[in-house]
Amino acid sequence: AFHLLVDEATGRVDCVPACPDGFTRSGRRCLRQGVPLPVGLAQHPQPITGMEDRPPSYLAPTHLSMQGGTLSLGVPLAGGSQGHPPPGHLLVFARDSHEPGLLPAEDPLGQPMEPVAWPGASLARATAYLELGPLLDAQGAGHFTAFFLQDGSLLARHYECASGPADPLATTCAASISAATQVASPAGGALVRVDARTVGLLHQQAGLLVRVLEDRTLRQVSLALEQLPAGFGPWGQVALATPAGLRASTLGLLLAGDPRAAPPASDPLLADAGLGHAWAPVAVPAGPGRRAEPFLAALGRDIATGRATWQVLHLPDGPGPNGRAAALDATAITLHTLAAGDTPAAEPGFLVAALPAAEFPGLLGLALGRQLHLAVLRCRAILHMACQLHYLAAVELPGPAAGAGGLVALPRAGGLAARLDPAGPGPRQTVALLLAVDAAPGLHRLEITLPACPAGEYLLQEGPGLAECRPCQAAMADCLECTSATECTRCRLPVPGVTGVCADTCPPGLVLDPGPGAATAGECRCHADCARCERLPSTGAYVCVECRAGWALEPGAHPVRCAPCHGSCAECSRPGDAMACTACPPDAVLFPPQGTCQAACPSPGHYLPAGGRVCGACPGGCDACSAADTCDRCAAGRYRDGAGACRPCAGACATCTEEGSCSACRPGLVFLDPDPGVPSLCGSTCPPGEFPGPERCARCDRSCDLCAGGAAHCLVCAEGFRWGAAAPGPGKTGACVPCPAGCASCTDADRCLACAGGLLLTEAGACVSTCPAGTFSNGESCQPCDISCAACADGQPD
Repeated sequence: AFHLLVDEATGRVDCVPACPDGFTRSGRRCLRQGVPLPVGLAQHPQPITGMEDRPPSYLAPTHLSMQGGTLSLGVPLAGGSQGHPPPGHLLVFARDSHEPGLLPAEDPLGQPMEPVAWPGASLARATAYLELGPLLDAQGAGHFTAFFLQDGSLLARHYECASGPADPLATTCAASISAATQVASPAGGALVRVDARTVGLLHQQAGLLVRVLEDRTLRQVSLALEQLPAGFGPWGQVALATPAGLRASTLGLLLAGDPRAAPPASDPLLADAGLGHAWAPVAVPAGPGRRAEPFLAALGRDIATGRATWQVLHLPDGPGPNGRAAALDATAITLHTLAAGDTPAAEPGFLVAALPAAEFPGLLGLALGRQLHLAVLRCRAILHMACQLHYLAAVELPGPAAGAGGLVALPRAGGLAARLDPAGPGPRQTVALLLAVDAAPGLHRLEITLPACPAGEYLLQEGPGLAECRPCQAAMADCLECTSATECTRCRLPVPGVTGVCADTCPPGLVLDPGPGAATAGECRCHADCARCERLPSTGAYVCVECRAGWALEPGAHPVRCAPCHGSCAECSRPGDAMACTACPPDAVLFPPQGTCQAACPSPGHYLPAGGRVCGACPGGCDACSAADTCDRCAAGRYRDGAGACRPCAGACATCTEEGSCSACRPGLVFLDPDPGVPSLCGSTCPPGEFPGPERCARCDRSCDLCAGGAAHCLVCAEGFRWGAAAPGPGKTGACVPCPAGCASCTDADRCLACAGGLLLTEAGACVSTCPAGTFSNGESCQPCDISCAACADGQPD
């Protein structure tokens, strides 16, 4: 239920239930996304002088050489294989009946193949070849033992020096080769190196172990592999039996035929990979002094897409870390998914080669017809030298790869500078491989360009042709990875915002966060309550600039820590303040004007947007709205105009529906128009001839010019009316009664004071149409004539 997470960027190795962000799942492993291995691939035909028309079938490293026409041998060192130089030549086998020839392994370019004069049995028809050694016998004498398959037999020969070299400093001697000893009679198969003294033979449903004893005799054990379709794997001192399950067994138990070495009955881990191909055990070299890294490889099928996949099962560092012999744990990895429709019909072949590169010690190839897929083993110091396979690319060959013995890596030639590639990111190195290709004359040369120095080292260029990798920690004690002696790219104690230089302690404002691995002391980080901090250039101290959710910066010019928000806030601008909320819990909404979290938005004047959690303000003068620009109900004293905006009513209105009229008056005011059907404003006083009624102005009685409190409660009598009693005092009201006929105004004694139009007022207070004798009309009243006149037209005597 868990996946293995291997982060080569940080050194983290962990078992996780699901791949985190930034990682993609590959089988049962989580790989970091977007970090491809910077590699380059090139391929070239490699003609062989002397084999121009013959395709090679097999390549095998050997300690043999031809020196002056004499078959020679690399002098076995007294310490055995430990520290012994690698094989210096390659045996090139052809598909015809010619004897194999020799090419120098160091630099075979343009070199002619040397014929070999084999004593005794010929190797012209050999289909597999493997050398063990140098080995020390019981007397301490060094020798090599070579195994080869030929004509249906497994044969063995011992190589040793015919006599000690004349020069004690010589590295070669004349070879003495024993007669060939028949070990077994298999129909064919592949030879694999199990350990320094043991070779394994894999063939269909059977297997064979052969061990070279100290007396140079051979002990062999047949392995019944009827239930072992994957055969058996050669991994150090532990041999792995792989039927439908995984089982470790020591060589001692296997060679002794101990029943405890019997394979398990079943394990679903090694069921058919999906294309009918069995799992094949491969041991990828992991570098000098280290056991080869064990894998099981197969072609499978992706269930979701139906496409063919290159799958491996990885037993990191072999079966030993499991601490048991059965039910071994392995990590399933999908190295590559083939193109759609590209389902190989042929049985896949797996090729292995050791690379002369410290960080990339081994190569695994998948041969599918003319295609060769390549994956490189990377063992990084940041992962405590744990090794991981990385898919590189596929190359198209002129013909099918010649089989498991057809891929050989050339040793590094000269100093590192000779292998530097100026192109690409940083210094790089190129390793070369030779490949035998069916039906193609000569060899095929593959060049793989990889990073030059392993992690934790930098390239020191001291001059033309002089360059070497130096440890970063030798130049900077606290540096784990660097590009030069002064530029660190990964510190033992990383400090955010600082590159190139490492610190031995965390600067002020940061705290130490211990890392998960032993490679680093941890990392200097902001305080746990701070989400992001920045360095002050003036002092080098760190201040917090962003807090994690639920916290806010402490008061002050340069806060280092954060403090929790008030309990009602989810986020805030000031710690501990209920009126400084900037976000609320799920059961509350934010009211920005007060900075508080409330159960609902205040009403009137605010609304909660659909799907939102922050209250918004309605437009000005609006009590209820559904959006910031849409009012559903105006506040009291306002009305909605044609554009939907709330406008203020006239000052006398309590409510209104339009400009220039009221629908309700403010307290103490009445509608000015006495007609309820006519829109009207409000006022405290009514026009002359009207008085304030209960809700609106009412007209005075016709007897009143001004009235108050009632229609007939006159303050001023109308024309043609007089006070019915004594005139009331100032501000008082009374009833008005009609004057005599023809009077416009009169006194309480029925004496006219002014006449209606067309009538004249007499001296007696009567209104007449013509003046009596002895008087004349001045247009308004009758005036007495001069005393000398009995009648007159005016008041003059003449």
